[in-house]
Amino acid sequence: YDTYFNAVATDGAGEIYAVGAQAGASGTDLRGTPDAFQATPSGSVAMMATRWDANGQLLYATFVGGSGHGIPNSVAVEKPGVVWVGGDTDSANMPMPVVNKGLQTQYTAWTKSAYLARLDMNQSGAAGLTYASYFGGLTGGNTSLNKLFLDPSGQVVFCGATFSSIPVTATAMQQAAGGVPRSSVTDNTFLNGDGYIARINPAVGGTAGLTYSSYVGGSDSEAAVSCGVDPKGNLVVAGWTFSTDLFFVAGSPIPYKVTTGGGASNVFLIRIDPTQAGGRVDSILFGGTAGDAAYAMAMDSHGFAYVAGQTFSRTFPVTPFAVQKAYGGDNTAYLSGACCGDAFLLQADLNVIQAVAAGVIQASGDFQFGAPGAFLPAPIAVQIADASGNPLDLSGYPISFTSNSATVAPAQALTDGSGVAGVNVQLSGGDATVVASISAGNYTPYTFHLKAVAGTLPKSVAIISGDKQSGPAGSALALPL
Repeated sequence: YDTYFNAVATDGAGEIYAVGAQAGASGTDLRGTPDAFQATPSGSVAMMATRWDANGQLLYATFVGGSGHGIPNSVAVEKPGVVWVGGDTDSANMPMPVVNKGLQTQYTAWTKSAYLARLDMNQSGAAGLTYASYFGGLTGGNTSLNKLFLDPSGQVVFCGATFSSIPVTATAMQQAAGGVPRSSVTDNTFLNGDGYIARINPAVGGTAGLTYSSYVGGSDSEAAVSCGVDPKGNLVVAGWTFSTDLFFVAGSPIPYKVTTGGGASNVFLIRIDPTQAGGRVDSILFGGTAGDAAYAMAMDSHGFAYVAGQTFSRTFPVTPFAVQKAYGGDNTAYLSGACCGDAFLLQADLNVIQAVAAGVIQASGDFQFGAPGAFLPAPIAVQIADASGNPLDLSGYPISFTSNSATVAPAQALTDGSGVAGVNVQLSGGDATVVASISAGNYTPYTFHLKAVAGTLPKSVAIISGDKQSGPAGSALALPL
């Protein structure tokens, strides 16, 4: 029967904790160790948790399951021999300790609920399960748990995806679900309506133990796949999304990527102050022109976030010193139902005070003239700028160019690495104006003034007088130019 591990952690003594699942659980001969909480598997797929010493010798193994499916996706070490395991289940009878301070002890999902448990592997038998809880909406729906960890105060933070009315706290970044409406879903297995992040204090029983909970989502489908905490105590959430509306925040390290067709997903990274209502600090939404997804994230002690995932985009943004700058995936095979995209790794410095875009300024091309019906000799271009008009090197912003008296191609362009975006203009029968603006949000636009001139157009100008003069700094020259 199929057996696998899909998450691993270590403690300070070098011991190893691996969690996974055992498929075909009712027919397998795999057993836990003599001191296991649950020595034999139950259901069709059972959660499994193990402990190994630094030399690779098995110290403890147990199953944690009900009568259905259970998949653990994450493990975190509280102290040697004591771990937290989190994942998904469709079992309404997952094990609960006799004395339990769990947040939700009843299964309320349609087909999938998040489940987290604390295992003390230093104890034998039933004493080994010291906390257990479901997490999800109380009126149906589905919820997954993709990652959990312990914050510096010993509280358990976890995140995942939900299509349900999960409980939220007063300081939630987002109080209500923003994703796919229930009226649009006919499949009761649907899950990825919104991401979420939550935190529990396991020392406090029941609903009072929920110290933070928030949706993380826009108007389309998404999932939170990983989460962490920065040195300032802010929660950091990473995932994938088909939404663009919620995540557009001025000043993001990698600010914005417009979806360019095909229903492509993007990668997001959001930082939240859990002490403030609506406390989003900043956010990143990025990717290329095809599907991009984050699968894992880690935070270091210096405030850097590291995000890993997969991309099918040939235009995925890369840095100057990237190990691989060109896309190597085989999209032909992928589109035929086989594979393959590329992996990506992103480092984001969350300590940097990000520049805030206020609008656009002219980069080039204003006050040009040309023959009616002709293209102007040079493109018109704008650059992202701050409130003082200083140019900003912010790539990926979508700039819209609109005119009722000229043809603009393309009508929208993304800013490059210098924060510049440009388009070509074809005049109609007369003078024209073209307004360039950032496509989302309230930002200052720039208006180009272009002139149509009939007849023979001049090719150049000639110097008549005034060239090559000199004079004292700050004084007027003797002759006009």
